[in-house]
Amino acid sequence: MEGVQQATRAPSPGRLELGQGSSTQRKNKKARHTSGEPPETPPKCFLQSLPIEMLAATLSYNTPMDLLSLARTSKYFCHTLLEPTNAYMWRRARYQVVSGAVPDPLPPMSENSYASWLFDSKICMQCGKKYKGFPTSFALRLYLCQSLPCQNSWAPRTTTYNTTTAATETNAPLHFTTQWLPHLEGKRNNLVTPDQPKYYSVRALQEAVGEYVRVVDDPAALTAYKESKQAAIDQRTARKTWYDALCEFANKYETDQRKLIEDNSKLVARFADKEGWNIEDLSCSETLKNKRALFNRTFQSLTLHDIVELQPLIEKDLISMFKTRTRKKGNTAEALRVEALKRLYNKLRGHGQRAPRFSEFQRSRTAQELMALEPEHVTSKQSENLALRFFKRWEEEAKALMAKSLGVDDWVPISKNKLHPVDRVTALFQCKNCGPHSHKHPDTDTLKFEDVVVHTCPGFGRQQRDKIDFASERFEPDHKAIAVAKSAVFLSGLDVEKVDMTRMLNLGNAFICKSCPSLILMNFRNLIGHCKRHENMTIEFLQDTDIFQILVHPIQWGLYHKITKDAEYASQHRSKRQFGCRLCGQDSKKVFTFDGLRSHVKEKHRYEPMRDEDFFQLPAARN
Repeated sequence: MEGVQQATRAPSPGRLELGQGSSTQRKNKKARHTSGEPPETPPKCFLQSLPIEMLAATLSYNTPMDLLSLARTSKYFCHTLLEPTNAYMWRRARYQVVSGAVPDPLPPMSENSYASWLFDSKICMQCGKKYKGFPTSFALRLYLCQSLPCQNSWAPRTTTYNTTTAATETNAPLHFTTQWLPHLEGKRNNLVTPDQPKYYSVRALQEAVGEYVRVVDDPAALTAYKESKQAAIDQRTARKTWYDALCEFANKYETDQRKLIEDNSKLVARFADKEGWNIEDLSCSETLKNKRALFNRTFQSLTLHDIVELQPLIEKDLISMFKTRTRKKGNTAEALRVEALKRLYNKLRGHGQRAPRFSEFQRSRTAQELMALEPEHVTSKQSENLALRFFKRWEEEAKALMAKSLGVDDWVPISKNKLHPVDRVTALFQCKNCGPHSHKHPDTDTLKFEDVVVHTCPGFGRQQRDKIDFASERFEPDHKAIAVAKSAVFLSGLDVEKVDMTRMLNLGNAFICKSCPSLILMNFRNLIGHCKRHENMTIEFLQDTDIFQILVHPIQWGLYHKITKDAEYASQHRSKRQFGCRLCGQDSKKVFTFDGLRSHVKEKHRYEPMRDEDFFQLPAARN
């Protein structure tokens, strides 16, 4: 009756460790409570309604591993099984271990702690991973998993002591310490024999010798210290017998378990051969895998009858695995073809061929024909010619559509000296969705034809971008940039129908903005982006002699992007005072950090975002 009364008491806080739920479960329960949803009613456990005597009789057929699992299912079973008065349940469970009775624990170890120490998962002291098995050494509390690197690491964690030198006066602390300190048992590890040195824990041996040395100069303290260790010396023989019994049990348990696992594996192999199944596939069947794990854990031998009963479920698992393998094989072949098609696409793009985005090309009929080939044939010369013809045909159609948006219909190349309207420096566009300031192209704020065909609006996800094909309706002429480009070509004395971007960039920093308060020289690319700052921008074209007189600090193309995007370069230069404001004049002696300069340009000159022509880096800091 005392056990019944103990089981109905409120569980003590110190004895709920095994039964407490995880933090995730508590959070989910709290979330359901605060959201107003009715709490889920757990199914009723009829075991909890049994009297303690009937519960003990029911659990008497279980092993310590079963009781450990049951103690973690609820607070009721945790409190019931951890009660000292119910220790007889654990004692009966020890007798149910098939490999032999587990030796009784030595005081003051409790029955439930003893079961947890022997049969619970352990943390490897070498690699830190969990493993199931007995301690490598019961006496030294040495836990190592079965991997060879961890098993070979026991030596650094132990030390040797030769008993033949123990009687010398210089080893008096060591001699006394080894009289009560446990050493590595040899019956389990096969590491020591009676005529070989003994192995002690390095840490325990050092701490014990240190305690002895601290009191060796005080006779009274030394006497008290030796008396405190006398009980350990007296119990050494009993503990050695207990450790030897544990080693014998563990060795027999592991031997029987290996033999049982081997026998069950042979039975599965014979059944697979009889049915004509692949042994690897049959071993991966979830149904059979769970059955084998249960039988191996409970020391039960599989029979053909057990497997035949599960044959319909096993066949479903095998069919599912076959379908999955076939699907993965198809996906792998598809991935290889896509990878080959992407290499072909990048190769043609690398040679200067204009093409749509890869996702759009992949949906074309030409790409589908190439994807029907074997992966090694996708990149062949014939496939390359087929894709090249598609790209050229697509480029002609895209050029015609964009030329029409510029007001040129049915352009005919009557002269090879004249460029196509969309290849000229005045063919500048902007995305209707992005507006006049495209964050995708912050250095130009405008798009050329090669930018238009691959343009994706910011803010779209990858899946959204992949579904969007090129459409001329999404773009419109950038009239402000076109007007400035025409003016720049006219001032440089070139023909707008014959000059391309390369020719204009070769002019260098020959353009000056007359709308800015200070003299800022820039090249044609900077000029096109800079024009968005002024409503009616006035420019001037300078000769080489004038350029070198005005341009003290040349514009470093891409410097702003390099500082804001290149983490390595930014960590070296961003926080240093080495930047000057070109808007204040190149002879200004004010020097800023990059962040300070950006604030200066925003507050004083009202320009945001900052551009390459707005600042310069001192020559000594560029390297």
